[in-house]
Amino acid sequence: MPQQAIKTSPYFKSNPSSTITSKIKRNESSPLESRDVKKLKKEEIYFPKTREEREKFVNPRTNRVMTPFQWKVYDLILNIPKGKVTTYASVASSLQSSPRATGGALRNNPFAPCVPCHRVIASDGYIGGFYGKWGIEAKNGQDKKELLESEGVEFDERGFLKDENHKVQMN
Repeated sequence: MPQQAIKTSPYFKSNPSSTITSKIKRNESSPLESRDVKKLKKEEIYFPKTREEREKFVNPRTNRVMTPFQWKVYDLILNIPKGKVTTYASVASSLQSSPRATGGALRNNPFAPCVPCHRVIASDGYIGGFYGKWGIEAKNGQDKKELLESEGVEFDERGFLKDENHKVQMN
């Protein structure tokens, strides 16, 4: 069965397409440090919307200003609907980059789960990484699996996607 395609949103429009609102101020510690990402709500995540905000935003996970490439990745994956996944390679292809660069940007995503990095998996259907740890055996892998399963995406006991119909192609 052919994969469903998702249209990408333009990068750095004057008002990026996001429903994420702001309650967390810049440079505060990220709620992700609490490690209970499944309970976070969109209202609890600060997501810069303007070019000016983005140029000044310091990632609380890295204490660095984020790169234009990271913003491109985050803007793109906002388009992955609940109950669907895509691959690192698909995201990379859409951005004319590499899957490793995509993974690097997602590893440092301070907006999860609202910017749904958990919806990106390996090309072979393996669950992939989450917060810098690879695989289903890691605690982070189990968290990613639980998040995806709560959205209706199932994996087998080895960590592989059960139903390819949940995959979407980015373009």
